[in-house]
Amino acid sequence: MSSGAPTAGGESDEAHVLETTVQFRQLINGAPVVTQAAGDVRITLDNDGRLTRIENTTRKVDQLSNHLKATIPEPGGEIEGIRPRGGGDPERLLAEAWNVHRAPAAREEETAERAQPVPGTTEVGYDVRGNEGRLVARREVEVEFGEGIRKRYEVIAPIIE
Repeated sequence: MSSGAPTAGGESDEAHVLETTVQFRQLINGAPVVTQAAGDVRITLDNDGRLTRIENTTRKVDQLSNHLKATIPEPGGEIEGIRPRGGGDPERLLAEAWNVHRAPAAREEETAERAQPVPGTTEVGYDVRGNEGRLVARREVEVEFGEGIRKRYEVIAPIIE
């Protein structure tokens, strides 16, 4: 959207839409790609419906390893002899990953206590890096540092290594 106003004061323009972007998420074996910079197709149209931009960060899947599955076993379960980390419980894995990650993010215990998972950001899917993808749990954690300063951190925990 766009809007404007004179610097010397006065009335501002009514906000109006300049373009619309539609985003699609890549799935691999039914699980989404959760990497922030991969696995998306974005299509942007101007107000007249003309295509103005296409951005494709998806990756071609040549083959799938028989060691990774799109489904996660119940905690304590196995898939074909593969034992997931932490029993496959995404919440447990993410808590452990945050405990390792948080040291530089919130060195003081008081600050660490003000770290909260961001609602709606917990996902299980593929983290694609280079030519490989691995099944992970992912979420964002927001840390309140005081005086209105907040920062979000991405936490990724491999489910099967």
